[in-house]
Amino acid sequence: DALDYFILDLIIPTLKVSKNKFEIPKSMVDRMPKMAVIRLIQILIYEEKKLWSKHEIKMLDYFINNKLKTSSLKLFKDWFLIYHRKMLIGQKVLIFSKGLVNIKPDVPIIFNNSRYDILLNDKKKLKINGQNIESVDWSVLKNKTLQIRIWQSGDFFQPLGMKGSQKISDFLINNKIDPLSKKSQSVLMADGKIAWVCGLRISDWIKVTKQTSEKVILRYIPIKV
Repeated sequence: DALDYFILDLIIPTLKVSKNKFEIPKSMVDRMPKMAVIRLIQILIYEEKKLWSKHEIKMLDYFINNKLKTSSLKLFKDWFLIYHRKMLIGQKVLIFSKGLVNIKPDVPIIFNNSRYDILLNDKKKLKINGQNIESVDWSVLKNKTLQIRIWQSGDFFQPLGMKGSQKISDFLINNKIDPLSKKSQSVLMADGKIAWVCGLRISDWIKVTKQTSEKVILRYIPIKV
């Protein structure tokens, strides 16, 4: 009870935590007694798993101490742990649709816990201040079939500013996207060609140029879970 009190009152408020994901700085993991780290993880996913077997605790202890020669640990059901960029990340990997979803201007869609918009109207009120909101050349997209899907092995595109093409898998690695987040990475397709790695980079061929006569806003909003 005393350990739980300090974890709940002093440690968890300092962490980045949502219902299905948490991040613990590796520096904190290294400083804390290992059983305290184990108890912290148990509390963070208490709703999913209340009673742990000796084997589960032992495997978690091995992973925390880097005794397991693996980049990730599956705890049970859909929960995974990974070390990534000086963080111990715990995430419940949700089931993501591998199908295609059509998207049209000014008709928002929800796909795999995120919202997507192609905004023709009221776009003057939006500030283009991040990768989740992009201003692009509408004239090269408007007559194409636009769809959202999860990226697939073998996908490639031409990142903005790059002369040649690049595999999506290499692009995600270069941008330090963790292995769990990769599973849910979406792309915008235009007649089967990748136009946007959503929330990360548009393709060079849809960028706004001096010859652009029509613009549109692409917006991606992850829904916190």
